[in-house]
Amino acid sequence: MLLSKLAVKRPISTLMFFVAAGILGFISWNKLPQDLFPAISYPQVTIITTYQNAAPEEVSTLITHPIEEGISTVSNLKKIKSVSREGLSLITAEFDWKTNMDFAALRVRQKIDLIKDKLPREAKEPIVKKINPFEMPVMILSVQGDVPEDKLLSYSKKFLKENISKIEGVASVALQGGREKEIVVDIDAGMLKARNMNINSISKALKESNLNYPAGTAKEPFYEYIIRTQGEFKTVDEIGETILNVEINSAKPIDESTDNLTAGITKLNDIANISQTYSEKQNISRFNGKNNILISIYKQSDANTLQTAKRIKNSLKFLEKTDSISIELQIVYDKSEFIQNAIEGVNSAGLQGAFLAFFVLLFFLQSLSSATIVALSIPISVLITFICMYFKGITINIMSLGGLALGIGMLVDNSIVVIENITRLKQTKHDSITASIEGTEQVWAAILSSTLTSIAVFLPLVFLSGIAGQIFTDLAFTVTFSNLAALFVSLTLIPRFTSVSKLTTNKNSIFKYFENTIRKVEDSYIELLKKFINKRNQYIFYVIILFFVSLIIFFFIPKEILPKVDEGQFGIKLKMPTGTPIELTDKESRKIENILLNDNNVKKISLNIGTNANDIQDGAQLLGSHQADITVVLEQKRLLTTEKLINIISNKIDKSISSQASIEYQLSSSGLSNAFSEEFPIVINITSLNALKLNNTAKIFFEYLKEVKGLSHIKSNRSDPNPETKILINKEKASILGLSSKDISMLAQTAIKGTIATQFKEKDGSEIPVRVRLDKKYCRDIYQIENIPVVINENNSTLLGDIITLQKGVGPSEILSVEQRKNISITANLDAGFSKDQMRDILLKKIALFQKDASVSIELEDITKEKKETFYELIFTLLLSFLLIYMIMAAQFESFLQPLLIMVTVPLGLIGVTLALILTGTSLNVVSTIGIVLFAGIAVSNGIVMIEYLNQYSHNTSNLLNHIFEACKIRFRPIMLTTLSTLLGLLPLTLGFEEGSELRSPMAITVLGGLLLSTILTLFVLPSLYYIIQSRSKK
Repeated sequence: MLLSKLAVKRPISTLMFFVAAGILGFISWNKLPQDLFPAISYPQVTIITTYQNAAPEEVSTLITHPIEEGISTVSNLKKIKSVSREGLSLITAEFDWKTNMDFAALRVRQKIDLIKDKLPREAKEPIVKKINPFEMPVMILSVQGDVPEDKLLSYSKKFLKENISKIEGVASVALQGGREKEIVVDIDAGMLKARNMNINSISKALKESNLNYPAGTAKEPFYEYIIRTQGEFKTVDEIGETILNVEINSAKPIDESTDNLTAGITKLNDIANISQTYSEKQNISRFNGKNNILISIYKQSDANTLQTAKRIKNSLKFLEKTDSISIELQIVYDKSEFIQNAIEGVNSAGLQGAFLAFFVLLFFLQSLSSATIVALSIPISVLITFICMYFKGITINIMSLGGLALGIGMLVDNSIVVIENITRLKQTKHDSITASIEGTEQVWAAILSSTLTSIAVFLPLVFLSGIAGQIFTDLAFTVTFSNLAALFVSLTLIPRFTSVSKLTTNKNSIFKYFENTIRKVEDSYIELLKKFINKRNQYIFYVIILFFVSLIIFFFIPKEILPKVDEGQFGIKLKMPTGTPIELTDKESRKIENILLNDNNVKKISLNIGTNANDIQDGAQLLGSHQADITVVLEQKRLLTTEKLINIISNKIDKSISSQASIEYQLSSSGLSNAFSEEFPIVINITSLNALKLNNTAKIFFEYLKEVKGLSHIKSNRSDPNPETKILINKEKASILGLSSKDISMLAQTAIKGTIATQFKEKDGSEIPVRVRLDKKYCRDIYQIENIPVVINENNSTLLGDIITLQKGVGPSEILSVEQRKNISITANLDAGFSKDQMRDILLKKIALFQKDASVSIELEDITKEKKETFYELIFTLLLSFLLIYMIMAAQFESFLQPLLIMVTVPLGLIGVTLALILTGTSLNVVSTIGIVLFAGIAVSNGIVMIEYLNQYSHNTSNLLNHIFEACKIRFRPIMLTTLSTLLGLLPLTLGFEEGSELRSPMAITVLGGLLLSTILTLFVLPSLYYIIQSRSKK
């Protein structure tokens, strides 16, 4: 072959080429981003709109519905979902996977701009964000310090948040916890009534008094002066001096005495108490039992986790040095730590495996030079692969590492074939250069075919669409690059090394003993093969029976998308009845905190209750005042697993908390796992345009489902109604008095919650909101608001109770919609003995009998639809792969039957896979599936070389059987060498002692089980089938 001849004849050129490749590969390795999984871009945008103080019904009608209608015509839009809560609208628009999300987000923004005028003026500008719905924060920080909480919040917001947001790779920074400083003007209702004043006029007076305004310019002959009026408050005391009303007695003459001028003036101090305090609690955050500010940092979808986390940490070190106040900054959660440990674990296990594989090579080849040549060629091949990965933009992740592993396996296999053939020629008196060139030329076709078949398995995966395409593309390209690199190194670097190496066999007594043992095993193998071929029909029948039994068992192996990974942390979600004040939720949360803090296995606890609506747009978790979220980080050196600890802790918590509280425990999982998670096998969607009918139907149907056998843990996302009091306006009376509904609504809002009238500017430039409200003592009972004075004119006033009626009741705490129809979902698990398909048929009949109202739709959701489509597409792609493999081997062997012989070893290898998964209790998941494909590639490679030798030795000969035995004996050692080096190389990964090993061991276990059995089948079944076909063809 020209390539191997060139490599041998031009040794310096060859050496310089690979040195250059090594340098570039090393540079590429250092620049390659590292992550746990391939970067996945989710086709989804979220529209966040805040509308302060609006009830869920108003938010749904005035904000959510107009926006949903506006964006419904955007191209490639798949589904619209929305949540309308008090003061917040959250709309999720899902697109097809093929959609360019940059353009999609732009089109959504354009559609919103067209309907923006239809939204209430008080609502804030809708924010469009490309958010990965399954992405966890890349890092969570806790900020604590012995300073007032407003100072801590201000520092976190203006210093930390602003600086962290500028870091490359950071998408958003969400703050939770803390309260801002506020100046509260508590109005005395009695004084207000006595002076015939309207509470809204006080807000207006404050706004107009706290003002600096330009008055123009004055010109002199040589100067021009800017003139401006200054009325801004300089001190808090000045706020109380605000003049609200001036009464002039016309019966008395006006003089210039101070007493006479001020006698009829009403100042704010006269009717109100002004205090500097904190805003009302909307959100509570604590770290290890102490109040803090929690900072959640989210990365951009295309940013690398490790690099982004590293930049954040470096920035934090700098920020801590420049702190203007004394604070304690701690990392609560760092996603990069687990990824880093997992990758380091792979590297460690890889080095251990390489060390074991080297000794296998050394003992089998019995030549230090031969084993060293193979060992040196591995890193060169890997570095060449890194160059290709860098220019293709592939990260180091669990998928690309799997592809790299297959490439290394191919390299070892190809190198052994080349070195073995070269050594054989050297022993027949060929010189080193001739043996290296001719030895490589004799086997290049076989290893090329073997390489192409391995590539053919994976390369069609790049044509997959959707999430499967994004997951498997890295694997497909890395396998292609690593296999081509392995082929290139085998055909160039190996003959280059062997041409200058003696490849002498070691005469050490240990190697002699090992050689004698191997020869005995070879002889035993041939004897067993003779017996197998003599009773071939019987043994092949047993193998087929075993295969079908394994196939049946295989379908019952537990399945999941990704294996459960013990990251050493878990979450606790506490839920109180809807409408529970944040103080009561906090009281129950502290009980949980105390239990956790007293557990020696717990390292960190982060708690969050409620959410400030303004923080939602930055990615803050959406929690009501009745909800708490607790993140628990465990000690790394602990004896129990996270799941076992959850069971122990949950028993303690359940005994201590209120019976009204509900608790949910969640193991931390990756974004990819969340994306594929199928928490409930049964999901029923009930939709309607009428909220009342929807709620009634959902309530009745929920009870109806309890009678269905086979269903358990039936839950509904129908939120409990919020207790509320409605203010019903007598519009006729209000109209007579010259009052609008808006006037009365604003009056009630100012009296009860308060209105931000103006901002008080401090010396450092920061602003403190000034809130005007009725004194709390006048609002302890909701009916007291009826006594709020309403000024009609200077001489007339009335009470609010004369023009309104209070009506107590309940209202929705949130309104969920799907495709612009209000939605309630009911989920359920299946009892043992019931399949999804079986239960689906039962429920479809039940729904048909139950559904009578055409305005309410009840549908059984096919939650696995997208996964089924992906699965069918994957099956089609694999069938295409097998077709390509068959075509490549058919072209190589000029036979239609021989490729089928080789491919038989792959499905029969499932016997070993099934046995390995059952014995180790490993589930069938994405990682173990990669293992199946890896072992299949090695099995096909062994089969190709075996058939190649069988063809060479059985061609034009009458004694077919003897030549089959001779060919099998020659191939026995290389096959065993490849198998043992692979098995021992993967052994450290199988044992899984390192962190994150749950993501690696399924692949190694599958390869070990499948390869072990497929090797046996290659050595026995393949020669037997070959003999059957060849003997019949000769007849």
